[in-house]
Amino acid sequence: MRNPQGLRVPIHLGRGAAEPLPDQLAGQLRKAIDSGQLAAGIRMPSTRTMAVALKISRGVALTAYQILHSEGYVTSRHGSGTYVATRARQAERAPLRPPTRPNAVDMRPDQPTADAFPLAEWRAAWRRASH
Repeated sequence: MRNPQGLRVPIHLGRGAAEPLPDQLAGQLRKAIDSGQLAAGIRMPSTRTMAVALKISRGVALTAYQILHSEGYVTSRHGSGTYVATRARQAERAPLRPPTRPNAVDMRPDQPTADAFPLAEWRAAWRRASH
């Protein structure tokens, strides 16, 4: 085990719950990060260690980590592991900046767009680029 101390946050997964196991695990880890139980920079257990400790498949742990990574809660360092990301809590985030030019979409990670995504324009640009 690369992280023998394991995770020091209680995780309770309900196998009979309507919510899938990866979403349950990601949600509980997200709450622990937002509440400060898991501080920024802390190394997370490997997916194998997490799977053994929680008696789940490694795929469940891996999917939960991927969810948290896509939301900006954790970062991965090749060959080093997964760490809690340095990020502001939800309540402390700065307000969104308006786009710098008309019809621009803010594509920064973990930031909602100010306007709806211009799907028709995206498809048109995709068609032009593919021809």
